[in-house]
Amino acid sequence: MNKTQVKYIVGIYSAAMCIMGMLVPVPILSSIAKTFPDANIAAVQMCVGIIPLCMALSALFVSSVLATRVQKRYTALACHVLIMVAGLMVVAFHDALWQVLAASVFIGIGIGGIQNGTDALIADYFEGQQRGSIMGVYSTFVALGGIL
Repeated sequence: MNKTQVKYIVGIYSAAMCIMGMLVPVPILSSIAKTFPDANIAAVQMCVGIIPLCMALSALFVSSVLATRVQKRYTALACHVLIMVAGLMVVAFHDALWQVLAASVFIGIGIGGIQNGTDALIADYFEGQQRGSIMGVYSTFVALGGIL
């Protein structure tokens, strides 16, 4: 394995850990609901339910179309940054539920872009048995991201 492939593996695995990022608000849903007692409980649940999943699905389609026009590594990197910014956005802006929901939108977009980009990078830069083993470890890193 050459140095370029090692760099790609590090980037791909770090991005893989972000894919489960939409699960981050799950443990604090009750705290969010208590913070916004006048909000509909369904709206609070949308922080981790419908909104990020729909946005991830949309981003999957868009990133598939962009794959021939934009290098996949740039798409994955941009989406990785988007997830980090959206996650930190809630630290600064959390006075209203719509701000938390807006962060969920951007996290969903980032997750969709990362998922397509990292899968495609594995297919582009690794072949044969090496590709299979890297994909297997990739799944492990996705699960690790969910645990963390």
